Amino acid sequence: MPTFFLTDEEVQKLVRFFNAMARQPLPYMAPKMDRLSGSELAMAQSAITASDCLKCHAGGTGSAAQVIAPDLRMAKHRLRPDWIRRWLVDPSQIMPGTRMPSGLFVWRNNRWEIAGKMPASMAGFSGDHADLFVRYLMQY
Repeated sequence: MPTFFLTDEEVQKLVRFFNAMARQPLPYMAPKMDRLSGSELAMAQSAITASDCLKCHAGGTGSAAQVIAPDLRMAKHRLRPDWIRRWLVDPSQIMPGTRMPSGLFVWRNNRWEIAGKMPASMAGFSGDHADLFVRYLMQY
């Protein structure tokens, strides 16, 4: 990160400017999300393991050299659920050229479904798969 040698007063002015431009209510109130049931938790964990998310993301099983993506355990503290959902569905729309693969989900049966091989634990799950991932990350 660059250093701009701003005074505390200048930093506060910048923060107020960005808050005003964002046109977001303050303070931010996270939406109430349904807690995952035991079976939903197991489904989300198996889906994340099956899709190799933790090979790149910090907090996973990859070596330090393989960690090229943010720690998923920090998502609930740093990100908003609606942004996570948009990112999961099509990360290249938010950040062209990102290493995060697109096409993880496909719109089918009036919901987002995992595009690849679905874990056996998710057989019969009728909910939105992207929503399941978001809820998992907000509780991880």
